[in-house]
Amino acid sequence: MKVKIHKDAWLPPWLLGIVLPGHMLLRKKLSSERLARLYTHELGHVYQLKRLGSWGYLKAHVSEMIQFRSFWHYPLENEAKAQEYRHLTEKELEWWDAGVIEL
Repeated sequence: MKVKIHKDAWLPPWLLGIVLPGHMLLRKKLSSERLARLYTHELGHVYQLKRLGSWGYLKAHVSEMIQFRSFWHYPLENEAKAQEYRHLTEKELEWWDAGVIEL
């Protein structure tokens, strides 16, 4: 599975980053510290995408948002939030430099 990292994506004001099958979109003009946390958070979603498959990932996010009536607080999002402050692996740093995640 390949996921292209778009480091300077235009996103709506309420969204800092998003993972869709094949793409990780990250907001333009973030501080390096915030960008590192966001990348780590979105990597959590990439791992969910790998685990659940494209359709399962999208279905799970939408159904959990509806079930928990929240865009920001539901199990898959909380799982990704828990990853934000961990140290990146050598491979994850290589992916950042290459602009492509290969799982």
